[in-house]
Amino acid sequence: MEGNKNRADSFDRTQFHVVLDTTTICNLRCRQCFHSLYSVHRIPYRQHEMPPALFEKILTEFSGHMYTLAFSCSAEPFTNQDFHRYLALVRRHVPPSIPKRIATNGLLINEALARDLIETGLDSLIISMDGARRESYNAIRRGGDFDRLMARLDLLNRLKDEKGSERPELTFNVTLTRSNLEELPLFVELAHEKKVAEVSFQHLVPFRGLNLKHEALFYENRRKVRQVFDRTRKRAAELGVRLGNLLDIPGSLQCFGTLLADMVRRWIRPRDGNYCNLAWQIVVFNSRGDVFPCFCWGSEPPMGNLRKQAFREIWESERYQRLRAELGGFFPLRQCCLDCSHMGRRKLTRRSFREQDFHPELASPIPAPGEDT
Repeated sequence: MEGNKNRADSFDRTQFHVVLDTTTICNLRCRQCFHSLYSVHRIPYRQHEMPPALFEKILTEFSGHMYTLAFSCSAEPFTNQDFHRYLALVRRHVPPSIPKRIATNGLLINEALARDLIETGLDSLIISMDGARRESYNAIRRGGDFDRLMARLDLLNRLKDEKGSERPELTFNVTLTRSNLEELPLFVELAHEKKVAEVSFQHLVPFRGLNLKHEALFYENRRKVRQVFDRTRKRAAELGVRLGNLLDIPGSLQCFGTLLADMVRRWIRPRDGNYCNLAWQIVVFNSRGDVFPCFCWGSEPPMGNLRKQAFREIWESERYQRLRAELGGFFPLRQCCLDCSHMGRRKLTRRSFREQDFHPELASPIPAPGEDT
């Protein structure tokens, strides 16, 4: 992901990858997903949908300041029954040249929605797909139906063919676990069969309370992982399917080196570089308009709320400026950044596989007293 080379704090000279959720809920309870933790933590699980006026405000305020638009983040976007209203606003306000993508489990796509997605010029539809066989898919993605998903993909491809459109391009997004490791070449073969251009991967981020820590590939035999990865890469090359983010597991020496670097980072504040670039690259909104500087903001409060402020005001606020100064090395990092499993890294570390605490603020914000529900 390209960032702003001058790290400018001026909003006028900054562009963002805009990521937002228009709803708070999901229709599935996947084994590895935080949505399965709501009952564990006794958190109310109710739907809140972003008002179309707020969605339109985001699009207009970021006019000229947007690299890409992703209108799904931590919930299933198509649980929102009025999703066509957002697509109409995208057609009105977002230039065709700006890449637009949606991540979904795909099960709620019907013919009317599929046609709307194609007509909107959606560039990429990312399908969460954690099992390449009926049995594994249905076991991992609880509440899902493998056969229904295959039918939805066939529907999309048929309508794209009717309209002579190559968009939206389809991608499978696979969460890598020990349970589905042996199926990785099968994902590639299934992608080829269903006209899916890319299979992208992300390693399991285990949430504390789901008892899945040792499902991460970090705890699998390294030789076995390498062999399966190599077979997957070979099969992808044979079938012409792209692979994304199939990152190798770090070895013991790499983990030790990263640990030393993290220890040094806690005591030394380099002034010639950045710890993490995400605060200059991404802005994330939940359905109530709360603003977050990245996906991993943990228990930190939002930087502001777009229902009450313009984003320029939030971006230029003392809180955002302080964060950018911390990440630039001019002040000690706050705890959530020190503990972050990502820190804008392109490579995996031992920290990437550490159990994460569940923070519902970004996924399912609790309304303030007197706020509409």
